[in-house]
Amino acid sequence: LTLYNDTRMTLTRISTDPSAWASLTVTPFQPKNFRPEDVEVAITHCGVCGSDLHTLTGGWGAANIPLIVGHEIVGKVTRVGEKVKDIKPGDRVGVGAQVGSCLKCRACNDNYENYCPGMIHTYVSTLLVQTRRNGCADMGS
Repeated sequence: LTLYNDTRMTLTRISTDPSAWASLTVTPFQPKNFRPEDVEVAITHCGVCGSDLHTLTGGWGAANIPLIVGHEIVGKVTRVGEKVKDIKPGDRVGVGAQVGSCLKCRACNDNYENYCPGMIHTYVSTLLVQTRRNGCADMGS
């Protein structure tokens, strides 16, 4: 699975029916366009935890379907944008439940990015456009 891919569709397993949460379907999807601050990862391992199961079954409220779960990711970097400084292709990386934050708010400045009001989750989030307001990222669609 390639997280970012500008030209081709990617196949992944998704849930399209919360009542049949264990029956995932292989479905094509178009990842977002690769940007200068992005890192492309060829995923080698991905965990599915209780949070994913609660999301799949609607235990925390109705999920936006179709839904791709699995957010504890390990893999090899295949491409980095020109603004990426400390990661290079070939590096082994891990990605947790959050993939980004504004890096400007109080929480971020105190090294608590996981409390950033503009945090970007690796699942149950829509990331198409980011705009800046009050120093934090707002999610757009």
